[in-house]
Amino acid sequence: MMMHEELSVGQVIQARLDGKAPPGVRLGLSIEGGAVAGATSGGMVTQLGHHPEVVQCFDAVYGTSIGAVSGAFLLSQNHEAIGDAFVMAAEHPECINPLRLRNVLNLDIVFSDILEKASGLDYEKVILNDTPLHPLVMTMQWQEARSAVDAYSPNKTKIEDPELLKDILYGACKLPAICSWPSKNFKADIWDAAFHEPFPGLTPSNHGITHLLILHTQPRIRKHSKLSNAVLQVGRHAGAKAYAQYCQEVDLMTEMKVEHIFAQPNPMSPLEKNGSKVRGNVDKGSESMRLWMENNIA
Repeated sequence: MMMHEELSVGQVIQARLDGKAPPGVRLGLSIEGGAVAGATSGGMVTQLGHHPEVVQCFDAVYGTSIGAVSGAFLLSQNHEAIGDAFVMAAEHPECINPLRLRNVLNLDIVFSDILEKASGLDYEKVILNDTPLHPLVMTMQWQEARSAVDAYSPNKTKIEDPELLKDILYGACKLPAICSWPSKNFKADIWDAAFHEPFPGLTPSNHGITHLLILHTQPRIRKHSKLSNAVLQVGRHAGAKAYAQYCQEVDLMTEMKVEHIFAQPNPMSPLEKNGSKVRGNVDKGSESMRLWMENNIA
């Protein structure tokens, strides 16, 4: 029998499905957030949800920004609603408004009208699932990403209050300047942790996760011919480089066995109101997960 350090993520899942769980293994699922990226990773989560026996193999689910919401849909066994929720957010007339300073993305509409009323996100069902959800959040005081379970759960194992979970997910999606100010539901203002962990990687490692399956996108560096777009091009290039460096840090500087499922999303602005493009990104993510399952799980 191979030592657990030698097993791939797919082999760990297969062993657990076969009832031969290797000792010493802690398996985590990491879900990227962000607008365009979140739709793509959300498609992966949707496809994963078609295999509840595989979902049960994970010891913990981690999510950054809207990736934590996708994780909540997964654990509440409502994965089919993820894609529609992203499309509704893109097409809702009041959800995104670049002219609405400090509140370009209205999270009140996202959570109340789309996630809860239209898509049926059930916080109680998330809590009842034995697998804990770890939304990543940050504050000005921390200057780093942390699991909200570590910061705000009394037992430090999982969030057990539905209202607390709702508030945390709301705060985890708040990006300063885009979504008003950081959430003030707690002793410290919390907001989106994507600047520190675009997808959860360092936090799962700190939790003792030995094997991590990461659902995320491949950053695209696009070339622009117009001089007016030069600054935008430099910014995107720098962002893509920083993202690649973070991926390398997770792969090389942690002791986890890491496996990535990538998808290349359709290029679009994070605030672009185009439901068909969003649906296309959901479908791309779903197909990437389907192929990974086909190649790794019997």
